[in-house]
Formats: sequence, structure tokens, C-alpha cells
Amino acid sequence: MIKKIKENLENNYLLLITIVFLVPGIAIYLLNLLLKLGCNIGSWIYQYVDLSLVIIDTTASIKAGDYISYYFTIMAIEVTAILSWALLQASKESNRLSEAIKAKEDNRDNEKVKESAMIIYYDLLSKIGILRNLYVTLILSKEIKKINTIEINNDWIKNLSELRNVLSKREIDVLFELYGNFALLQKAQVCSDVETVKDITKSISGKLFIDVLLKYMWMDFEGKIESLLHNKYYIIFRKIEGKINEEEKYYSDELNQLKMKQVNGKYKIHGEYINGVLKNGKDTYYDENGNLIYSLIYKDYKVIKGNYSNYIDDRFENIFDIEFDENGMEDTGRIIIFYDSNMVKYDGNIKVRKYEGYGILYQDNEYLSVIFDGIWEQGKKKEGVFRDNSKNASIEYFNGTYYNDKPYTGEIKLGNLKSFNDVYEYKGTVKEGKMENGIGYTKNVSLIDWSYIERHNDNIQCQRYLMSREENECAYEYEQDDIPDEVKQEMAEESERYEVQRTKENLQDEYLEVVELIETKWTRGNPERFEDDDLNKKYLGYGTKEKIRKIHKL
Repeated sequence: MIKKIKENLENNYLLLITIVFLVPGIAIYLLNLLLKLGCNIGSWIYQYVDLSLVIIDTTASIKAGDYISYYFTIMAIEVTAILSWALLQASKESNRLSEAIKAKEDNRDNEKVKESAMIIYYDLLSKIGILRNLYVTLILSKEIKKINTIEINNDWIKNLSELRNVLSKREIDVLFELYGNFALLQKAQVCSDVETVKDITKSISGKLFIDVLLKYMWMDFEGKIESLLHNKYYIIFRKIEGKINEEEKYYSDELNQLKMKQVNGKYKIHGEYINGVLKNGKDTYYDENGNLIYSLIYKDYKVIKGNYSNYIDDRFENIFDIEFDENGMEDTGRIIIFYDSNMVKYDGNIKVRKYEGYGILYQDNEYLSVIFDGIWEQGKKKEGVFRDNSKNASIEYFNGTYYNDKPYTGEIKLGNLKSFNDVYEYKGTVKEGKMENGIGYTKNVSLIDWSYIERHNDNIQCQRYLMSREENECAYEYEQDDIPDEVKQEMAEESERYEVQRTKENLQDEYLEVVELIETKWTRGNPERFEDDDLNKKYLGYGTKEKIRKIHKL
């Protein structure tokens, strides 16, 4: 401080010397003027006021010694004032310096905390990303090209302790436990213990991520892994992120009511907040384009209702808008359900976890081929269009009403080899579950290779046929009509008959039983068979012999 005083005096040396020597003279001169003025005023006042009690000698002259005394007295006062001024300036400068040093130290401490916050934040996000990939691969059975091994930094405890002024003790304990779980997962990964890795992955994920979104973690969340975090963990990560970005007023916590915003200013969590967890309220997340990804309503710490949207083939689609049961399962509302291949399986409404109301069922392929488009009731088809998607083509098979998930009243437009009331490849109308007007095939005869079956009587399929024969269950279902001798067939028909016979022989070589079908026509519900001609027949094979051969070879 003395140095500062000296600097202040030296910087104003000439000015101070001038003031010290001139000011006393000026002051004495001004005092004389005031004294003379005072005498004149006193004479004027004396005319009106009795001043006999005031004894001031104004007639005596001021001596030279008094002038000198006054001069040095005033000079002493000046010097004292100057020194006081210099001392005051030095004190101010010293205070400014102290504040600057303190601010620098505080800033250094703050930067250290920010550095630790950044390390913890991105270190945990990296580990959570690996955990997500493990869950998608091991639990959801989706393909992930590469999964890194979790690495634990030895300085994590030190960095975590630096956040004691950012997080509460409870929140630090939560992260401490999370690091411990990651250490266990790392150990299992290093030891290549797949089952343990799977168990730990499932356990950590069940706590760390939002439970109703676990099955959708294979979807793209624009790289924002923190958006998948359960509110218990999101709140902690958001506080760390807020420290890194030096954000202010991004959350408030008063009277157990939490309001927390995302970086984009949208409210993320709003509701009753008990012991670091959202008890009753809403958890929402918006992407960088302002699209609402999810909005979940909590009651007693559980999600009871939610809305979730994401991108499917570059289209922003609503995945569900639904109510959840007490176990966190989708219960009633609208939903898109996926196959394990990530292809859309069902898009429509459900009630008590069953298809209900309008919905579309798709085949598991990349073309999104529609299987059924219509109304459902308790998980079964009620009314709509059913399609055949064989050979990568979607052709209308049946349009009408259904009973017990089978065509009931309507029109079958495409026949196939599946049986329908013991009828094959029927095309036409059905009414109340019965063929009305149309054409199809009925069973004509079964050609069974008994010699082969008897040679392989130790096979279970062959044993069944032998038992059926003993019980006389292999008789013809219909009597064969005689082929008219007078019918003459053209060469093309003969060639087609030959192909049909060759198909039958090939099937007999491959299958234990070959069923002969004959084309049949229905009129007003009454069946009428076509001629017993190979042109009107088809064959189906059951029970492959190849499997039996392989068993015998073993």
C-alpha cells in the first residue's frame, strides 16, 4: 500500500507542490476579505440587533507572525488532506486488486469444475451408448455391426467429487452406483461372459432408460442418447450439461415441484418431484426440428399414458398414442407393432393388448405387403380385405366378414392350396361359412405308399399311417366316377395329363401320402364335381420321406 501511495504522489508531484504553496496564500487572502465583509455586515446588523454581548475585536491589525502561523496551519491541513487522498486511492486500488485476484481464483475453480463436468458428462454418454448397443443386440436381437468394450477411467471418482457444488449428495451417489455397474459390465465383457453381459445389460437398462421405450431403442433418436434416459438420470445429466454451458434458469425446484427445460428451451420435465424422481407429472422430449418425440404422463412413478413418434424410412410417424397397464405394457389405443426384422407388422388400434377396431396387418418383408386391411375384434378379423402375398405380389384373396378369424360371408377371389372347410383352391362366394357359388377342389383319393411305410415302421409318421389303416380310416372320401369311354381328348390335353401324372409320381417318390384333388363347382351351396379326368385334378404331398431317410442314416 505504501508503494501505491508513493506512486500516487509521484504521478501528481508538480500539481501537489503548487497546491501546497499557493492554497495557503489564497486562503489567507480570502479570510481577510471575509473579515472585512463581516465587519461591514456587523455594523449594519448593530442598527437593529443588540450585539453588546458579542465581543469580537475587529479593530486590531493582524500581525506578521499570525500570517505565517495561518500559512503553515493551512499547509499542514493540505498535506494531511493530500496524504488522506493518496491513502484512499491506494485502498481502492488494493481492494480492486484483491477482488480481481479473488475473481481469478473463483474463475479458475469454476473452470476446473466445468472441466470435470464435461469429462463426466461425455464419459457416461459414451458408456450409455455402448450399453444401448448391447441391449439392442442381446436383448432385442437386432444386428449391431460393432460393440466397443466399456473402459473405466481411474480419475472418475476425482472428477465426480468436483461436482459436489453442482449435484446433491443423492445425485452423486446415483452416478457412483452407475459407474460401479459399468465396472461390472466391463469385467464381464473382458471375460467374454456373454450370459453375464446379457444379465447386467438388462438390469442396468431397466433402471437407466425409460421402460416403455426399451423395445424401441433400435430406432434413431438423432444421436441424442440422453433422450432415452429415465427422468431420474436425465435430471442429473441436465444439471451437469447446464454447468458446462453456464446456463441459468433452466430449471426450478420449489415445494417438490420441478420444472426443467431442454437446451432448446422446451419443457422436458414438469410435475411433482420426490427424492430425485418424477412421481406425478409429464416427461416430454422435442428434437432439434421442434418435433415432439414423446410425451409421457406419470402417476405414482409409473407411465400411465404416452405418445411416441419417430422416423420410419425418413417419414415422421406416430408409433403409439396409448394407455399402459400397471406392468407398463401397451394396453389400449393406437400403435405400430414391429417384426423382429424392424419391419412394420401392425398399424392400428388395440384394446387390452389385442387388435381392436381398424388396423392393417403387414407381411414381414421390405415391401410392406398388406395381409389384412379392415376391422378387428378381440384380436381376430371381423370385416375387411384379406390378401395373398405369395411370390412377392399382393392380390386380394377375400373381401367380406369373418367368423372365428375365417372367411364367413363374402367373396373369395383367389384360391390357394390351403384347405377351407375341406376344400382346396375354392374361388367364389361364401355365405355364413359355407360355399355358395364358385369353383374349387375336393379330395378324391389318397395314394399311400404302404410298402415304404411298412419298411420304416419304426418311424412315428409311418406308425400313424399303420394305425389309421388298422382303424379303417384311410378309405376314399368319395367314390370315383367312371371315365366315359367315348370322350376323346386332344393332344394338348394328353400332354397335360402326362404332366399331371408325372407330378403325382414325383410326389409319391418324395412323400408318404399323396392326396388327389378334383375340381368341384358349388351352386347355391351344393357341390358338383367335375369329370374324373387328370385335367381336373391336382395332387398334394404330406410327410416327406427324406427326413425319415436321414434319421435312418443316423
